[in-house]
Amino acid sequence: MLLSALLGVFFLLMGGCARRGPLRAPEEVRPEAIRDLQARRVNSEVELTWSRPRRSEAGQRLDEIAAFVIERQCAGGNGVSFAPLTTVETRERGRFRKVRSYRYRHEVQPELLPCRYRVVSKTYDGYVSAPSNVVEVGL
Repeated sequence: MLLSALLGVFFLLMGGCARRGPLRAPEEVRPEAIRDLQARRVNSEVELTWSRPRRSEAGQRLDEIAAFVIERQCAGGNGVSFAPLTTVETRERGRFRKVRSYRYRHEVQPELLPCRYRVVSKTYDGYVSAPSNVVEVGL
């Protein structure tokens, strides 16, 4: 009886061992917004380039980003709001050297133009940045 009670207390106390450290405010771990998104047309494709955020909204060093979500709004597609176009995975978990800039190309139908783009960053813990600056690609 005493042994089962001790085991119960042991497992109850061990339940909190998975936590890595003290809790942090969301702005300390949420990536800062991307500010240097650029777009250009290359024949029938649109090429987007941007830099990886290096800090959180609170200015803390940002260790890992899981992915970037590219959002698009096209006049020819009757798009009144931004919608996700694709997700670019970083695959940087556990890597010592992080990629500093990213590039994404996709084909766009001329009848959809002009299109506006923005990018948001996501962490492995599910925190999402504010949207980047908006860029437009015209006819």
